[in-house]
Amino acid sequence: MNLESNVHYVGFCNNPYLYFSHAGLFLQTSQRETFSMTMLESRAYGIPSVAYSVPTSDLLKENGCGTVRIRPNDVDSAVINVYDI
Repeated sequence: MNLESNVHYVGFCNNPYLYFSHAGLFLQTSQRETFSMTMLESRAYGIPSVAYSVPTSDLLKENGCGTVRIRPNDVDSAVINVYDI
């Protein structure tokens, strides 16, 4: 998929808002996140998100907010939704 030119892993940073302000999409693939603070932060910036539909991400569901929930481990659906956004 040649993601190397579009996806950058930066590790820990003290000010993630610098990155949120440039993000076009938030992708949450964790199935064990206790509560996704990063998803909440991305929504605060109006960034659309694609996340596995697990109890914690389902807490954030609202129609029209730009959050797409997919079945856990459904990689094909994740890819399709990322490209659609």
